[in-house]
Amino acid sequence: MRLVSLVAAAVSSVVDAACVYSSLPATQVVISDRSICPAVNYTCIVDKSTCAVLPWGSYWDAIGNFKDAPLHYYSWFFTGGRSVISLDMATFPDRFSELSFTNISLPVDSKLPPWPTNLTKLTMQNGNLKSISVLYPFPAKLTALFLGANYLSSVADLRTLPRAITRLSLQNNDYTELSNLDWTKLTLVYLINCDMLRSINMVKFSTAIVHLDLSSVTLTKWIMDNSTFVALNSTLRPNNTADDSTKDDGTQSYTGYGYYNTKISTDLSECVAANGVLHELWPDKSMRNYKYAAEVFTVCVVKDIAIAPTPITTLPRVAPPPTSNTGIVVGGVVGGVVVLVGLIALFCFVKRRAPTNNHNSPLPESTPTANYYRQSPHHIQPPNHKASMNHPSPNPHSIDNPHPSTSSSTRQSSGSTHPVNNSHTANSSTAPSLLSSSEEANSTINLHALALVRVNARDVVLGPKLGSGAFANVWRGTFLGDDVAVKVLHPNRVTVSQIQSFVGEIELMSWFASPYIVKLVGASWTRPSDLQCVMEFMDGGDLKEYLDTHSSQEFAWADKYRHMYQIVEGLVYLHSLNIIHRDVKSRNVLLDSTKGTKLTDFGISKEDIQATMTVGVGTFRWMAPEVLQDQGYTISADIYSFGTVSIYIYICWF
Repeated sequence: MRLVSLVAAAVSSVVDAACVYSSLPATQVVISDRSICPAVNYTCIVDKSTCAVLPWGSYWDAIGNFKDAPLHYYSWFFTGGRSVISLDMATFPDRFSELSFTNISLPVDSKLPPWPTNLTKLTMQNGNLKSISVLYPFPAKLTALFLGANYLSSVADLRTLPRAITRLSLQNNDYTELSNLDWTKLTLVYLINCDMLRSINMVKFSTAIVHLDLSSVTLTKWIMDNSTFVALNSTLRPNNTADDSTKDDGTQSYTGYGYYNTKISTDLSECVAANGVLHELWPDKSMRNYKYAAEVFTVCVVKDIAIAPTPITTLPRVAPPPTSNTGIVVGGVVGGVVVLVGLIALFCFVKRRAPTNNHNSPLPESTPTANYYRQSPHHIQPPNHKASMNHPSPNPHSIDNPHPSTSSSTRQSSGSTHPVNNSHTANSSTAPSLLSSSEEANSTINLHALALVRVNARDVVLGPKLGSGAFANVWRGTFLGDDVAVKVLHPNRVTVSQIQSFVGEIELMSWFASPYIVKLVGASWTRPSDLQCVMEFMDGGDLKEYLDTHSSQEFAWADKYRHMYQIVEGLVYLHSLNIIHRDVKSRNVLLDSTKGTKLTDFGISKEDIQATMTVGVGTFRWMAPEVLQDQGYTISADIYSFGTVSIYIYICWF
């Protein structure tokens, strides 16, 4: 009798040990466990109480251990019947990189076990999910999170998403507003059919974005900063242009923005209250489906907050992508240069032997113009920088100029002007104070437009003068301990109109957000006549000085191409904003040992053109004929000047 009891206890113990799912609220569990499933099947459905294998095709309402999933499987897709299914005891091999759960609702108070450590994509769609936090913690390698057709509404959940996630689907959820989110790392965002969504407020995007789908969304408010506005306009095109795009594995690779049945409007009064300006998003409608070609998307654009830059110690060396439009532009210009080789080679040979003060040379400048940062005598090899994605062709009509108080005609026919010297810094190297015209400037010039970029004048300390031109000086200085360059006007040439134009120039710079454009740190003043433009410091000097001091053996072809590539990136960015540089020359191309190659000095005014030609500075020799003749011109003027720079790089210093 005692022996029978021991046997019965042993059998009971084995059954209890095997039935690990007995505590689940479910009744039947799908598993992949060789110790339970028949040898002929790698999955089976078991009774949660007895672990008895049930007939294949039986209903299941829980997912259990998948430890014995076939080794060649790296993903698994579960589809339920829109019923409640428990994942509380679901475990998967760490090798799994993708899991998908469709038509599966989780029980209340679900407590999920850890996800596979190598999981990169998780889909939980068409269920009852009300909080993303139920799925926490996410594995460190997760980059894609697809949560469509649930009941999500908490923006706070979105703010805690891991920064590693680059693809996010929130389509057909219950969000009413998206606000204060940093989505600059995201490359894909789905908001399709979020029919309760009415407001997007300060959600930041970058040029990393590849696909943004807002189909069947009606927004009555969209407020964004300028860098987001530029990124969305310059990077995305209507997604129907990519219908035939495929990845290497044959799957669809969508790009651009989704706009079917999309309505976007923003109230003027709300925009004014946010200190913004109304602009049209994606104004180029030529590539849209004809049914939606007339739709206007109006958003409110506010200025980026200027922050003093953190010193950069290193940047990765990333080769420019071969399919970039920028590469096409560079290649086209280089091809044109080859045609000119025979005509110019002899000139270059003679020029190298001519006196350096010859003002008749049609290519190099003989007198420096407000040269930034001429100090580095060593050999600069700026590293490659990652190119911004999907730059459009440089079409100035692709988007509106986001600059609210300076018209596009000002930028295209007047250009920038030059700053006033600050005579109120304590540094002894500061130039003499302004002439009496400053008194008129102080009473007539409005600096309200620079309020968002103003820095304390006491924090700006001037050092040695780096360069001097016909209108402006550039000084090396510090701002809160960081190296900066400070641009000021000559004290004996400043006029009220020049100061006012300088205000417009600084305001325009405050809109720029490109790694190929010299950054504005801020503006400082105690009165209008003391206005200073504080910019990031570039330690490599300008391109002309670099070419003048380095032989062709020191300047490798790969480095030449890298310089040209980054110049074109800067021009593409400016042209996407309807801004024509008008003064592309080697003096206005700056180098840095870690930050690469950047454009500066964005155009010159008609008054400056006349003065430049009068003093023989040399700038006019780089300009397109239509600019010099004050005729109507387009971005082709910049392409002409870029071609001249290319000749200077590729021919004269070969």
